[in-house]
Amino acid sequence: MVRQDVPEINQVLFVGRLSFEKGPDRLLKAFSKIDDKGDWKLIFAGTGPMQNELEKMAQDLGLTDKIRFLGKVNNIDQLMSESAIFVLPSRLEGFPNALCEAMAIGLPCICFDSIATEDFIEHQKDGFVVKENDINTLSQTIEMLMKNTGLRKEIGNHAKAIGQKLNAAVIGNQVLDFMYKQKN
Repeated sequence: MVRQDVPEINQVLFVGRLSFEKGPDRLLKAFSKIDDKGDWKLIFAGTGPMQNELEKMAQDLGLTDKIRFLGKVNNIDQLMSESAIFVLPSRLEGFPNALCEAMAIGLPCICFDSIATEDFIEHQKDGFVVKENDINTLSQTIEMLMKNTGLRKEIGNHAKAIGQKLNAAVIGNQVLDFMYKQKN
């Protein structure tokens, strides 16, 4: 995935199924705690069983003008390319494809430590890792990135290294090395 040459928009992006295990409710709560949102928006790309609940929560929190539910998105590359921040608020996660794709194109990313983050993010170098279910710190981290373009760019530039780390040839060699060591 390569970042497309499109203007960056002040938006925080979630990509995934709108379901309990993916934690979109935690992201919405965190975003609601930010006092000065300015022209920033929270974007949900995906569908799922929590959509109606999330829409109601956004309405109850007075955020309907700050939150967009896009449903299924066909051109996710463009959406990621134009976004400024990516958040993976998952409670449970297998392999975080969307996180890795966002990092590979240079998006600064935030996630909870409930997933195997040490395999993907070095905290405060190529992303941010927040203690599980710490909504206040998630909110503060999002706000910090919203207010600091230089930090977003610095973290995003470091995040691009995930593309090399997860390159098919690199992973293949790691698997072969592991298998060879098991034989000896």
